[in-house]
Amino acid sequence: MNIEDAFNFGMAEWGKTGEVPREAFARVVELHRMDDGEASGANYLQCLAVAYWAVGEPDRAMALARRAKIEAGATLRPTFSCWRYRTVSTQDFQQDTESVMQLIGGETGVVPAFWKFVPESP
Repeated sequence: MNIEDAFNFGMAEWGKTGEVPREAFARVVELHRMDDGEASGANYLQCLAVAYWAVGEPDRAMALARRAKIEAGATLRPTFSCWRYRTVSTQDFQQDTESVMQLIGGETGVVPAFWKFVPESP
């Protein structure tokens, strides 16, 4: 799987099962490190923050989330948020990233916003 597919699979599997699929997110981290380890773009940074959190690297995850907020604020244009799986305003992106930071910080009950849009199965 490429990095995008691994991340999207991880998010979908997490939403489906309620369990964080560490293997999928480990693949994201592995591919990122193989690429060159550089990260840019608010969405990419936000995704990496989730992936690093999932593999047990909260300090790295928090640093990436902070960078995502800064980068979104610097561009001031709509950005795709992995927390909602849609393009959102800068303010909403930063709020989503705050939620990611709460997750990284260990707050309970914090889940991606797009989960509320998933219809319940019969």
